Amino acid sequence: LDKTGTLTTKNLILEQAINLGTVTDIEQNQILDILINYSSELNSTTQAIATSRQISNPASQKPLVEIPFNSSYKWSGVSVEQKTDYTKFKNINIIIGASDIIINHFKTTQNLTPQYQNQDLTLHISTLQNQGLRCLILATSNQTLDLNNNQPILPNDLELISLLVFSDQIRDEAK
Repeated sequence: LDKTGTLTTKNLILEQAINLGTVTDIEQNQILDILINYSSELNSTTQAIATSRQISNPASQKPLVEIPFNSSYKWSGVSVEQKTDYTKFKNINIIIGASDIIINHFKTTQNLTPQYQNQDLTLHISTLQNQGLRCLILATSNQTLDLNNNQPILPNDLELISLLVFSDQIRDEAK
């Protein structure tokens, strides 16, 4: 992944949202939609998700809590008051971030689909990254997100929802 933008256009495309088996595809899409509708931060990642989900007016709602992405902690998230088929509760807490960070905080009791058990998921992510793809994990938590004096703490009860796989176009002059 070209973080400086010298080799690529920085125009990410969401290639796949691989359901990790804890929710239905409909619920996975609801969670993605909520994330985009409540995230005020419109970066290349959220734009790619909004485009793939055909959301024309992202950031149209105000979350209860929003933690913007920061490269020092490598994740972002929103806590919103929104009942969904998935949560059955009043609030939903959604996190998106670097796979290595998120995987270290998920509930070990979670049943991932058989092909994506811990080691297999990490190996699959590594294979995708070696192909030049960017991989992020979408997760939820029962804990409301906390800004903690601008040092947010990633909840330790994350439920992995999907592996999001992005591509970036190589600039013509870099080929």
